[in-house]
Amino acid sequence: MRSPLLRSPRFWLLSAAVVLGGLGCGESDVGLGSPDFASSPRALVSRNDVVAAGDGHMLRLGLLGTVGASGFNAVGQLGDGTLVDRSTAVLVPGLSGVVSIAAGAHHSLALRSDGVLWAWGFNALRQLGDGTSTDRASPVPVFAPVMGIAAGYLHSLAVRPDGTVFVWGDGYWRAPVTGLTQVVDLAAGEGFSLALRADGTVWTWPTSTTTATQVPHLTQVSIIAAGRWHSLALRADGTVWTWDASRPLTQVTGLSNVVSIAGGEGYSLATLADGTVWGWGANGCGQLGDGTTTDRLTPVQAVGPRYVVAVEGGWRHSVARASDGTHWVWGCDDWGQLGDGASNTARHLPVQLPAF
Repeated sequence: MRSPLLRSPRFWLLSAAVVLGGLGCGESDVGLGSPDFASSPRALVSRNDVVAAGDGHMLRLGLLGTVGASGFNAVGQLGDGTLVDRSTAVLVPGLSGVVSIAAGAHHSLALRSDGVLWAWGFNALRQLGDGTSTDRASPVPVFAPVMGIAAGYLHSLAVRPDGTVFVWGDGYWRAPVTGLTQVVDLAAGEGFSLALRADGTVWTWPTSTTTATQVPHLTQVSIIAAGRWHSLALRADGTVWTWDASRPLTQVTGLSNVVSIAGGEGYSLATLADGTVWGWGANGCGQLGDGTTTDRLTPVQAVGPRYVVAVEGGWRHSVARASDGTHWVWGCDDWGQLGDGASNTARHLPVQLPAF
């Protein structure tokens, strides 16, 4: 997802998840030099790091490595230096060369091409990693060098160029995850994290510990994702598998040729090789994009978006990026998070936004 390559949608699908770092235990760790991307265990697979959705805000990566933000801004999660909600996207000042973005419940992360991680928004539980618990209405550099990032509900993750992982937030300072190496993808929900190793195995741990355990019976995984309370895995054969604390590992029926996955609060999304978007689960605000508010036990196609290369789910709102750089948004819009100029106007069908 490096900005010089953003013109290539295929690059988004192959490399979007490359960029994150750790933070200092009680201090910010930056200025460590550019990461040695060549030393990565392999190019990190793309999750969907050109779009991101939090509880009430949304982030979009611009074609030139800028970041646009819309929605709820009470703790500065839009990064524009104010606490004013925005119903259309505003550019996050001072950020350029961004290659990866992530959104927690009320905090935001951006990874630049120089390997420096920037963070802003809610920080009461140290999720920004700047060595404080002070909310930030503008981005601050917090860690380097980083190769990949993920944001959980109240915590953050980074993978270093050597394939090791650091986690912080949810009340904890930065710490390495014990025994994890050769990590190529990250995902996080509320109180838990996921890591994908180069050998195709998936590892998980709660935020109360830094010791990961392998998810049993799950191999040959190419991409991972997380909703607020559930986990998703895309296997190399194009099938999708899901599980949570109360439900065992289960294959999602009716899906094949999947190339991208995402999780929201109680719902899931998948992009197929033909560029269509499919969703299942909670749909009370139209977040599945099928024109209804009916929950779905099996996948249904979102109406409208085509040639989609990335998709992401938030609280009850969804965003997709098409190969031409335009965006599609749907679901709840309580604080203007969809960025379509309206506020508190739910969209049960996807609405197209221009590229920026």
